[in-house]
Amino acid sequence: VKSPYCTNPLCKKEVPLFSDYVIAMKSPSIRYNRDVECPECGKTFDWEMEPASMIAEPGLCVVSPTYSAGVGRTTARWTYSPNRTQMNTGFQDKNLNNSVGIYENLRSIFKCPWCNKVVLPKVKSAKTERKKVPLTVLLCPHCYAVWQWRGNLPKEVNCPVCKKDYKPKEGNVPKNGWFLCPSCGHTDRIINSIRSLPRDKLLPMRPYAIEGYCNTCAGDVEAEEINPQNVLFGERKKTKAKKKCADHLCLLTTNNGKFFKRITSADLARYQKACEIWGEEKGNLPYPKQKIPWGEKTKSGLIAHHYYYWHQMFNPRQLLCLSTLL
Repeated sequence: VKSPYCTNPLCKKEVPLFSDYVIAMKSPSIRYNRDVECPECGKTFDWEMEPASMIAEPGLCVVSPTYSAGVGRTTARWTYSPNRTQMNTGFQDKNLNNSVGIYENLRSIFKCPWCNKVVLPKVKSAKTERKKVPLTVLLCPHCYAVWQWRGNLPKEVNCPVCKKDYKPKEGNVPKNGWFLCPSCGHTDRIINSIRSLPRDKLLPMRPYAIEGYCNTCAGDVEAEEINPQNVLFGERKKTKAKKKCADHLCLLTTNNGKFFKRITSADLARYQKACEIWGEEKGNLPYPKQKIPWGEKTKSGLIAHHYYYWHQMFNPRQLLCLSTLL
């Protein structure tokens, strides 16, 4: 994210620009069994057999106190438990009510969302359905934590890390081209902050989140090809095979292994390593060295913001990746 300097002479702090604090919004489709009954309290709830998450850490997943069960199931409560019967036995029994072994397995993994007791639930039907669950990945403007809200996003939320309240849809960009400094409350045009810099200096860039990929959740695992017709020169070769791990801890199977996380010191170290490699290899790699031509669009959108060459629009890591592909 770009971070202009506050133009208040008594402040001059960096102001990361956010029109809002929503990183991603998605409603994944998950498999569930509706109206499972608790024998202790007699109330019904949804048994979700697949996780709904875009965050790998369960402690950063916050559930709305109301309307979090999913589209069309707004008033229902729910509990998540993977389909252990299928994972353990290798098949899905069509008659759950007559299977003692399956019931014994359910007894140890089910927790009623009403009475919080681990119970043997009454499954009315073995037929499962699918529903969409609204998820929102948020950034906290106070501590920069990256966390997830399940359910309809309210006007105000509470960060699970620093416990501070904020409005996720209201950033520090009150209108196009302006910024609001959260430290001193000063408001000014972004271009004025740029003009206060030397002509050869760009606005600082600050990383705050990463979109990652878990190959275990996505099912990208290497398997040996043993079909003789596909073996090259009599040797085995490794191929990609889809095999999801149902009890994997980060619970991202319904999002094809994609997740969001806060940037860490290890991530920054990898970025710095990429910058070093780029500094050593850029003389041997192709990248856009041309000067940005003066024009009706470029003079205000790029040149006025101190972008004079096309390669200035990319960071060293991006240049390394793109030039290597070329």
